[in-house]
Amino acid sequence: MLFESYRSYLFGLAYRMTGSVMDAEDIVQEAFLRVAQEQRKGTTIQYPKTYLSRMTTRLCLDYLKSAKVQRESYIGPWLPEPLITRQTPEDTTAEYDQISYGFLRLLEQLSPSERAILLLRDVFDYRYQEIENIVGKSEANCRQIYRRAKNKVNHGRPTPQPSTETQNQIIGQFMQAVLSGRIDDLIPLLTENITHYSDGGGNVSAATKPLTGAISVAKFFIGIARLVPPNVQAQFQTINGTQSIIFTADSQILNLINFTFVGDQISQTHAVLNPDKLQHL
Repeated sequence: MLFESYRSYLFGLAYRMTGSVMDAEDIVQEAFLRVAQEQRKGTTIQYPKTYLSRMTTRLCLDYLKSAKVQRESYIGPWLPEPLITRQTPEDTTAEYDQISYGFLRLLEQLSPSERAILLLRDVFDYRYQEIENIVGKSEANCRQIYRRAKNKVNHGRPTPQPSTETQNQIIGQFMQAVLSGRIDDLIPLLTENITHYSDGGGNVSAATKPLTGAISVAKFFIGIARLVPPNVQAQFQTINGTQSIIFTADSQILNLINFTFVGDQISQTHAVLNPDKLQHL
């Protein structure tokens, strides 16, 4: 009963902390196992939500410390594992800014403590007195860390996204222009400073540096479209709060592209090709 009550809540915290669906699930499971061990010893847990949040956060902090070296040596841009979200982003407008690829990439710029305190304060609405207990730092220190983290992420936060219908329309036009090779039709769909990120993780061929600028990104997509085998199929799916395209062949997921919008133009594209990050889908 305790597991069912708080599993989704704790997964949301662990996923935002780690950027990994599978690791977040493992961390939440470990948190509940530790609570069960304490209960078997006769320990009374008066506030289970706070206790589990503290346990989950500390497990995430340990995870991030151990993953630091691995992520620093990662080949190419590191992107979070894609998370399937509800089909209507307009119903989750308040949540979009907290789950989008743009926001999760900003969190990667923060130290583990900054990330934890920012999430607990902004996303999960904890008071500083509660955060102090969860992360094991003084309230004054938590306030200072929060201000520092907030300043780091404020500049690049994504803007509100258009409706699902509008997103589908723009992506449909994007695909038509790419597949037909019409660069003059493609460029107006992109912001002037659009950035494309490809995450292959060294396991598959992918751009190892972000591409910036409408012309560069347009040429890139038109170029790779010529290499796509005829048996590849594409389908829409809401990933991390916005519409994405999942590409499959012979019932296997090859990659996905997640889109971020500014108005009626695409401002960022995130391509996840690393098979390790797609297997949970």
